[in-house]
Amino acid sequence: MTSQTSSTSETTTTPSDSDEGPPVIDFAFVHSRLLPDGSPDVQYRSACGGQKLRDIMLDAHIDLYGPYDGPLLNCAGGGTCGTCLVEVVEGKELLSPRTPKEKEKLKKKPKTWRLACQTVVGKQDSRGELVIQQLPEWKTHEWE
Repeated sequence: MTSQTSSTSETTTTPSDSDEGPPVIDFAFVHSRLLPDGSPDVQYRSACGGQKLRDIMLDAHIDLYGPYDGPLLNCAGGGTCGTCLVEVVEGKELLSPRTPKEKEKLKKKPKTWRLACQTVVGKQDSRGELVIQQLPEWKTHEWE
């Protein structure tokens, strides 16, 4: 990913930090709809590992629930409603394995789909890149 990134958490560096800086995971969040010119609407963010994908997305103000964004329409991270679906396009090796709740909710969905509330991204010292398709059930394009 060669575009701009912004951080979901502030980080300060000290002279003892390595030249590479603190470990972070870079995200490209791809919205389900295309821009008027036909290109994907992509938002770039960075975050430390060891967090749930849902928390990273909400902290960065990334659309997670779409039409289900209401207190009566989602379970607020409990893994019971299945409304926080995302598709992992690249970087699945950085994610935790599917939880039993995910296995139950997603048994008829593609293997690349995850529940953001049940998915932990890396560890605190992880580095890497993830491409996440938001609202995969509403997307208007296909990945090649």
